[in-house]
Amino acid sequence: MSNDDFDVAVIGSGPGGAVCATFLAQKGYRVVMFEREEFPRFHVGESLLPGTQPIWERMGIAEELQHSGHTFKYAGEFRIGRYPNRNEIHSTVGYFHNVPRSDFSPRPYAYQVERGIFDKQLQDCAVRNGVTLWDKTNVLDVTLDGRRATGIKLRRDGREMILHPKFVVDASGRRCMMARKLDCIVLDPVIRTSAAFGQFRGVLRDPGYRQGFFNGYFVPNGWVWFIPLAHDIMSVGTVQNRPATDSWSNNPEHNLLQTINRYKFLQDRFHNAVQVGRVRGLKDLAYTTTTFSGENWLSVGDANFFVDPLYSSGVQIAHTTGEIGAGAIDQFFRNGSDKGIRDFDRYIIDYRKRVFRPMRSFYRCMQHYKAIAGYVVSTGSWSDHFNNWFLRRACSWGTGRFHRHNWTIQLMSLLGNISAFGAPLVGLGGWKRYEDHAYAGPALQIPKDDEFVNADDHTIDHVPLTVRYAHKPLANDQSRVVEQAIRQ
Repeated sequence: MSNDDFDVAVIGSGPGGAVCATFLAQKGYRVVMFEREEFPRFHVGESLLPGTQPIWERMGIAEELQHSGHTFKYAGEFRIGRYPNRNEIHSTVGYFHNVPRSDFSPRPYAYQVERGIFDKQLQDCAVRNGVTLWDKTNVLDVTLDGRRATGIKLRRDGREMILHPKFVVDASGRRCMMARKLDCIVLDPVIRTSAAFGQFRGVLRDPGYRQGFFNGYFVPNGWVWFIPLAHDIMSVGTVQNRPATDSWSNNPEHNLLQTINRYKFLQDRFHNAVQVGRVRGLKDLAYTTTTFSGENWLSVGDANFFVDPLYSSGVQIAHTTGEIGAGAIDQFFRNGSDKGIRDFDRYIIDYRKRVFRPMRSFYRCMQHYKAIAGYVVSTGSWSDHFNNWFLRRACSWGTGRFHRHNWTIQLMSLLGNISAFGAPLVGLGGWKRYEDHAYAGPALQIPKDDEFVNADDHTIDHVPLTVRYAHKPLANDQSRVVEQAIRQ
């Protein structure tokens, strides 16, 4: 096959690219997938949603993922400390099985994954389905003639070349290759967040099957995540909105540890912890693009938009838009028209509204303790953790089914906005409770595993992953026990 014989070229082999390429190959198209790096490599975004399970089923990878040794995730739990100098918390748990029967799937759970391993599994799945993978290949440019993509300029094995596929998929993630070329990236006006995150061993976990829960702690203008991975590794990060990040330094490790040491309920989980990778940072997390397709190209996943990791939506969105994009491309080839592309545009516009609106409401509430604590208490202890007719439908949105029961999310977003705007009017604005009860305990110094922290990036991002996360398949009887636990 010559370089110009490919029907579709996919830029990037992360979740969006691998999913789109797999479905296109299953439909019989000749697909090449370009990847700058060699997998496995480090990537943040380790917490997945069960709404992705049907897509894994259609890809033919669901059974493999279940038996790969990833941590089983049955719920997402949000917590808020009563005071920063105590370890007392309010909490609300969104159990993935606690949804309407029509939304229940044969595998009502998700996984907490080491993304280096998980993304490699998706990449291998695409190759098994017939996709040609060119890794360690850097796409330099996509040439355009008006709205039509005419060629891809890339560097591979030290030399430059140009390919002329019939269709191009931008799955370049936050690199947003096509959107940057067209200068059409817009930062969100409400969610102006930055993040600092790293991995630790020995962080205190919840007992039993609850050890697999996602934990998110609300703090002023943001939150802190705890994502339990295999082999006693915990991904920990903080996402904070402006103005909280105005005082952040350029050192992500300092920003993360400063947040941990500010709250006793966080610090108490780190007394036996060891840092096992360097702490990284990201700025301007939330953005959208105003153009995400042309005559023979489209963008999927983070190359279109990114909202926020609070509800672990990133991989779900990449999978969904990757599959929908593959369908649009199939229609483009079959009908010889751009109707499928126009339908894809309308879908993306509607889809991102469904995920952006509630997240903006959340961040407005995070400005005020009473507003966000009201959400935790009302859906948690007052409602038996989303266990009533209305909240079970809202919980379905939290499992990644963003197209379902949208009216419940619209109503909850409206109530959240009313709470956020109304709190200051009745004297309940801000986080005065935290300011008056600041934690004055000694700062915790978390030791580092020099083998990983002090190594160069290549060693961190490639070699240790194959050693630290060499997953062993679960026995069938273990898997059945895991499946039954959530139904009890």
